[in-house]
Amino acid sequence: MNDIKERELLRQAMEVQFRHQLYQKPEFTFLPSLGVRDIFQGFGNDEVGFIGFLHLKWIRVGKGEKEWLSIWYDTPEEGVEAQRQWFEDVPYNRGKMMHSVMQHMKDQAEKIEIEESEEEEKIILN
Repeated sequence: MNDIKERELLRQAMEVQFRHQLYQKPEFTFLPSLGVRDIFQGFGNDEVGFIGFLHLKWIRVGKGEKEWLSIWYDTPEEGVEAQRQWFEDVPYNRGKMMHSVMQHMKDQAEKIEIEESEEEEKIILN
């Protein structure tokens, strides 16, 4: 896959297909409000090799206008570095936040389990 035009054509096709699949998902319109403003996806296969690493970034274009900007990276290393930079470029510690969320989910699951076991104990069969 040495031909630059061929690579650009493949990238365009992959991006259109990826965006189409993404737009069909019911949660798509809610992603920015849920805090998902960056989506990363690598493309390639054994036949043509590495096509590229796509980064979709939600941006405001004008007053009230928003769009998903596409950025392509030429090597897997560039794509991984962009992900790493995105992960670290926040005013809070994502690791601590994920740990906190996981702990909360665990606590909620334990609470539900206790409530269900208490309900089972209250059942009286005559």
